Amino acid sequence: MKIVETNITYEGLTFYDHQSRVLELPSWEEYCNLFRNYNGEAVGNKYKSVYSNLLGFVLPKNAIITELNIDEFHLTCGMNLWDDTPSHKLAYILEK
Repeated sequence: MKIVETNITYEGLTFYDHQSRVLELPSWEEYCNLFRNYNGEAVGNKYKSVYSNLLGFVLPKNAIITELNIDEFHLTCGMNLWDDTPSHKLAYILEK
């Protein structure tokens, strides 16, 4: 399965940066469970990034997840990163 994952960061209330990547993973449920079961540890670095060389964790260490919404093919949430940087995570299924 392939999903598109986008991270949007803000500086205060102003848009600062965004990055998107396509990840290959076993299932949508596994990806969503990273968010549902997040305990403050960095998770999700084992998935292959396709079409680019963007590396990293799905969820970094010590983030605070807010407003998590998941349906059959979308995931959205707000996050405050370890340094209190506000951000948003968007994901959707690209290919089953």
